[in-house]
Amino acid sequence: MNYSFDIFDTCLIRACGMPRMVFSLTAQRINPDSAFVADFCNRRVKVEAETIKALKKEAVTLSEIYDRLDTCNCGISSRKAMEMEMSVEEEMLLPVRSTLDRIETLRNDGNKDNDKDSHSDGIHIIFISDMYLPTEFLQKVLQRWGFWQEGDRIFVSGDCGATKRTGQLFRHVAKALNISFRTWKHFGDNPRSDIKIPRRLGIKTERIKLDYSRYEKQWLRDASLSFDGEMCRYMAGVSRAVRFINSKDERVGIAADVIASAYIPFVFHIFNHARQQGFTHLFFTARDSRLFYQIAQRISHLYPEIRLSYIFMSRRALWLPSLYDCEPEAFLTLGRLQHYSPYRLLTRMFDVPDELFLKYADACKYAADGNAGLLKQQLSDKSLPAFMQLLQTPEIREHIRRQSAAARTMLLRYLRQEQTLDNSAHAAIVDLGWGGSCRFALNKILTREGYAPIYTYYFGVSEENTAYSSQNRYNSMMVLEKRTHFIPVFEQYFSITTQSSTVGYAADGIAIRPVFEEEDTAKFGELCAINTDCVLSAVDLLLKFPDVGGRIRYAVRQCGLSAIEMFFKYPSRREVEVFQGKTVNDIDDAYGFVYPHILRAVLGRFFGYGYTKIFWISGSILASFPLFGKLYCKMLYCCLGNKYYKRLKTAVSRSAEIILRN
Repeated sequence: MNYSFDIFDTCLIRACGMPRMVFSLTAQRINPDSAFVADFCNRRVKVEAETIKALKKEAVTLSEIYDRLDTCNCGISSRKAMEMEMSVEEEMLLPVRSTLDRIETLRNDGNKDNDKDSHSDGIHIIFISDMYLPTEFLQKVLQRWGFWQEGDRIFVSGDCGATKRTGQLFRHVAKALNISFRTWKHFGDNPRSDIKIPRRLGIKTERIKLDYSRYEKQWLRDASLSFDGEMCRYMAGVSRAVRFINSKDERVGIAADVIASAYIPFVFHIFNHARQQGFTHLFFTARDSRLFYQIAQRISHLYPEIRLSYIFMSRRALWLPSLYDCEPEAFLTLGRLQHYSPYRLLTRMFDVPDELFLKYADACKYAADGNAGLLKQQLSDKSLPAFMQLLQTPEIREHIRRQSAAARTMLLRYLRQEQTLDNSAHAAIVDLGWGGSCRFALNKILTREGYAPIYTYYFGVSEENTAYSSQNRYNSMMVLEKRTHFIPVFEQYFSITTQSSTVGYAADGIAIRPVFEEEDTAKFGELCAINTDCVLSAVDLLLKFPDVGGRIRYAVRQCGLSAIEMFFKYPSRREVEVFQGKTVNDIDDAYGFVYPHILRAVLGRFFGYGYTKIFWISGSILASFPLFGKLYCKMLYCCLGNKYYKRLKTAVSRSAEIILRN
């Protein structure tokens, strides 16, 4: 059996997307001036068409094109320009994983059949392409990515002088190899030249679709309205390439289109802003900033004057050390107390012994008649005053004060060990967001101990952060009016990691090591690996774009932020399926990312017989109504509006302004 495969957008995919982007990248390496780049691209396309017409051939070679392309104004010879284009092509070409797997399966099946039947000739793999690039060049690229094996054949239209779109290249292959159309199956992406034309000849066909995703299509549409449309087109090509060089998995699509397009520009923004402000050291906090840190490591060579460090820090590790005098205001500003239970706060956060806690619980109306059941329930606005009264009892207050002093000593030793205190005025911390309590607690400690407060970069902040803005400087890419329910998607999916939360610090000889909470994080390993691999692959490809550090900010609104808005407002059914069954760990309770019975939740809240917390409204609507979910979402957000997504819209607009301003 004979199997033929189209090469471009079937076996190999360009990281830059459209073929014209290859011409643009070639021109930018010759002369980055925008007028020159546009002129070179137009002439390159025009000369190719003129060469085909002049030579009266169906297809021409790259050498024949450059023989007619005048490069006098380029300052280099035509031969050198041609070599540069081939070099760009080689850098941009990446393997399509699904096609490579398909070819390997065909080879293995053919070998099995050959072993069973001594008269069997096995299978023959043929590569066919309508392309001007040399046959030897394409064979080398196919061999590099594992497609080519000894005995395979390749036919390229430029060298053969015939094309697939007319059918002549298929006839040429059949004659050269002496094969019958009836024993031939062709795989390709083009509906005409790879499907319609070979079918007319009697060849079996199968279409391989490597379409742009809905995010990437939107970026391409918006490119004409962007200040730097080429950056948007390149971003679309990179995300598409990352999706197809990996195995088919909806999680790969989310990582490539949503996470990468938002997180990578954010890290570039940090570096650019830090350079302007004169910061020389960036500290990335565990765990939420792990992916930011990995991105930063890949691009740090562009900013050699800025050092990078990964520091283990969390709200829990900072909360206790910041309680100098155990004042009630400190408890209220350092976090959302209503998300904790009194028992967890005092026994786990502050190491208050059970007997000491129960001694005063009855006096504060928490354990009347010896019943301590209310102690493990989340705090409410109604029960908060009684809890604050409990905190001010002399023995508990003194215990917390001693614990705070001891924890603060270990924290300062750790910060000194990590060189955070040496130059805090010229350093900055990077964190995901959103409330700002960690920054407030850390800077409170630094100020009280005689150090300069440290600057903080957040991916996103909510209005809770504004309470601390007058005292502590910070910069964020996304600003939300209020803390919205879809924030856990950022915290527990986009930035997921297998690292445990830091709960404190302990001495290990002369060194100070972080102490981690005991929790099962191994279950997040697969998702963490997918997110990391996809995002870092996108970083490596984006670094091939000229002056990416200065130009990527123009793609923020059209790519990263628009993808976030689209994802949360109008997710696809497959994206929602990724989140079904996954839970959000919200302090003492766990909720589903997606609630598939939203009508029950609405009726329960309306009639007062139950309340269900819904984190992702659009996803829950789509999960509840698979057939008409998208229509319901559009009706809800386009006609009626929704407070959460009005905030999201405002945040996207503000974020674009922040990035472009810096």
